[in-house]
Amino acid sequence: MAPVLSLWTNPSVRLRLHERRPPRIHLVSGPDVDRCGCGSRKTLRKRDVNKLCLKWRDRLWLGHWRIGPVAETEIAEKGENGYETAAYVSYEAVYQDARVHVSEKVWDKRSPASRNRTMCHEMVHLANAPVAEFIERVIAELPSQKGAVYKKWWDALNEENTTHWTNVMLGAHKELA
Repeated sequence: MAPVLSLWTNPSVRLRLHERRPPRIHLVSGPDVDRCGCGSRKTLRKRDVNKLCLKWRDRLWLGHWRIGPVAETEIAEKGENGYETAAYVSYEAVYQDARVHVSEKVWDKRSPASRNRTMCHEMVHLANAPVAEFIERVIAELPSQKGAVYKKWWDALNEENTTHWTNVMLGAHKELA
């Protein structure tokens, strides 16, 4: 009777099994980023942003959009409440092409739950993009005095609506933190 080789006692089998495993992704933040050997902070940020982009793109059925994340060192805009802008989206709805601009400085300070909420919020902006683009074109055609009033009103309404649908999506996926 031939000896039975265990999977774990045969080193060549162990090596082949190890080679087939997918590479491990370390999501490390803070001072340990440079010491973990898995890449720079910039690489980890890009991986994190890509992962969240794809997650919310698929959940919102935006698979037909081409979405590219863009890292920026600083986004100058601050919200009305003094909040720093972590990300914003620029798009051309006609071509279904978008860029998610991420502030490196603000993104790195945020918790994973806050990053998830931010990316969901930006993807909801994409879902509303055709309507938003149309309304912005109509407002641009108005006389400047009226246009400024409607532009301010539209900006506030657009953010309120997007925040509402962000909460709906996060709640539906049990990720509301």
